Amino acid sequence: MKPERRIEKFLRRIDVTADAERKRLRLEELLEVRDKTKKTTSADAQPTIRRLIMNRQIWKIAASLIVVATVIGVIGILQNGGQTAYAFEQTVAAMQGKRSFHILTYHGSPTRRKDEFWVEFDKQGQVIRCRQLEWFGSGDGGPVEVLWKNQVKYQYEPDDAKGKPGILLISNKKHHVDKDNLEEFDPEKILEEFYKQVKNGQATIKIDGPLTPGGNLVVKVTGVTQNESPWRRVLLVDPETKFLVRMDTYWQDDEGSKNYTGIEVLGYNQPFDPNLFKPNFPEDTIIVDQTSGDVGTAQGDLSDKEVASEIVRQALEAWIEDDYDTAGLLFGGAPKEFFMQRASDKPMGDIVIEEPEVCMLEPNRPRYRVKCRYLVKEGDQPTTNRVQYFVTTVAGQPGRWFITPIKL
Repeated sequence: MKPERRIEKFLRRIDVTADAERKRLRLEELLEVRDKTKKTTSADAQPTIRRLIMNRQIWKIAASLIVVATVIGVIGILQNGGQTAYAFEQTVAAMQGKRSFHILTYHGSPTRRKDEFWVEFDKQGQVIRCRQLEWFGSGDGGPVEVLWKNQVKYQYEPDDAKGKPGILLISNKKHHVDKDNLEEFDPEKILEEFYKQVKNGQATIKIDGPLTPGGNLVVKVTGVTQNESPWRRVLLVDPETKFLVRMDTYWQDDEGSKNYTGIEVLGYNQPFDPNLFKPNFPEDTIIVDQTSGDVGTAQGDLSDKEVASEIVRQALEAWIEDDYDTAGLLFGGAPKEFFMQRASDKPMGDIVIEEPEVCMLEPNRPRYRVKCRYLVKEGDQPTTNRVQYFVTTVAGQPGRWFITPIKL
């Protein structure tokens, strides 16, 4: 066998390895041999044109093989029988440039649903429109539904009691209220962060085999928090599309308690039906529209706690007098039907307002829980009713506060 053929055959048998340092040394050794060969000055050793061409081909093969090894194996490779080699970078690349996603999130356990999102993005990765179903904290009536587009938010909350209509709150919102959650569960951002952590030595990655019963690859990423608490993320990856299918995250907090969150990617970069983002709620829905004019009350010189107490007092006193215009305004624009559906809660007097409690919902937006008690009519006898209301600022109306007619 000719020397050129032996070298070419040897080069094609080079192991594809994920060890970047070994690949670098191997390349340096090959180049060193090439350089020594090129320095030969013997007249008898002058290569023919044919040999020059052959040498170029051999070194091209060597360089190509090493480049392929480098691209495929920077973080990890799974070689499963005759299957194509898989590298985590392929999934990182596949999830780039998101235009839409449909995801389901979990909290506390792998089967406890929290939120479901349908989201569309522009070329800069900014949210264009979003639909959200929120099960976590919702009542027996079903999940709270949120639509957001064109800086307007539609939030529908079904009533827990059977037979009562749900409430739709329409408000001006520059950003979707769960913008931070969308970034937290954004598959593209998640994978970019993993990739950065692995490259910086802050996490390790392992690609397991064989495939799951569902035909997915299993990728495990592990690390520790700044407080040295361990965390582990188990990713399922579609071997064909390289898309992330599911991610389960387990971690331990500073007190040693175990925690869990998860996401399931139900669709990625797939077109949505436009009707998915159109408000479509039951005909008897009570509509509270805050986009057509001022609602609530101005804070003036009152502190946050003072305005929270005062607005509840004024609303209850207006309700006693059947002044539904004033009461509705303070309840964020609620119509008379809102109060008619809650006739059993109508106060008769003896209103006692307790100290408001801070109950944050959104960053940089104050919110208070105001507990109170007052007399109501129950049959022929008055009885004490104990209730709580949430008071916050009106979105898009600076300096104004209202009592939320729904759970925000």
